[in-house]
Amino acid sequence: LWEAQFGDFSNEAQVIFDTMISSSNAKWRVESNLTLLLPHGYDGQGPEHSSCRPERWLQMFASDDSADDKDPDAAYKACNFVVGCPTEPANYFHLLRRQLAWSFRRPLIILSPKRTLRNSRAKSPVSDFVDGGTQAQFSCVLDDPYWRERKEEVKAAVVCCGELYYDLLKVREQAGGLSHVALIRLEQLAPFPAKDLNAALESYGDLKGIAWVQEEPANNGAAAFIRDQIMYKQVLPVLKRLSMEPRWISRPESATPADGHPHKHIQSQQRLLQSVIEWSEAFA
Repeated sequence: LWEAQFGDFSNEAQVIFDTMISSSNAKWRVESNLTLLLPHGYDGQGPEHSSCRPERWLQMFASDDSADDKDPDAAYKACNFVVGCPTEPANYFHLLRRQLAWSFRRPLIILSPKRTLRNSRAKSPVSDFVDGGTQAQFSCVLDDPYWRERKEEVKAAVVCCGELYYDLLKVREQAGGLSHVALIRLEQLAPFPAKDLNAALESYGDLKGIAWVQEEPANNGAAAFIRDQIMYKQVLPVLKRLSMEPRWISRPESATPADGHPHKHIQSQQRLLQSVIEWSEAFA
């Protein structure tokens, strides 16, 4: 394990990321299972204390599309590293457990949580951790438990990752917004879990709209990578069936990853959440 205290630490290590971690297997057939914990989340701090630059990792990610579908680990064997962003303790545990259990080695890049560590909603029952318990393995996609028994009431779905999920959850519970919207979390960004995401979306039979929502500016974060994955490389069957293109919601493009001022951060975060609410109202 190597943990960067903040993003500026990983910025200084970028040359190592580029020349060794992302490409050592391709260049020298040297495998690594190094796990990087890179704190990532928008809390009102400065740019280097907010973003671990996930867009850089997703741009460097590469995979062999001809991997054997019969092997459940084929996509991982065919890629140069894995990018995860767990939002629940048990899923974080199972992600690290999987990293140790594989018979092969790949670097693991974790967009590790910040304020989620202090969020009372970010918890898991003990049964999710133990063998034979309620969660047996890492889940690349987490569906919305709120709608488990009432999926027919959902009209739209928001796909997101990281601590933003808990902000959207708060909007639904305290502000009365997003009352008909499913909140689906990507716990792994790369390799992209297209089948798992499509299955989660297809479970909502009356879906009218889908949006990708991120904290980062439009030219940062995972938006460009996900757009390429679901619109071009692995077009989701649900998008074909519904003849639908997702809505992309984020902060505006910016030369700096974050506002760097608590007051400005609160304002921009409120605008972001309001944009999600206004988009969802069209499907009410």
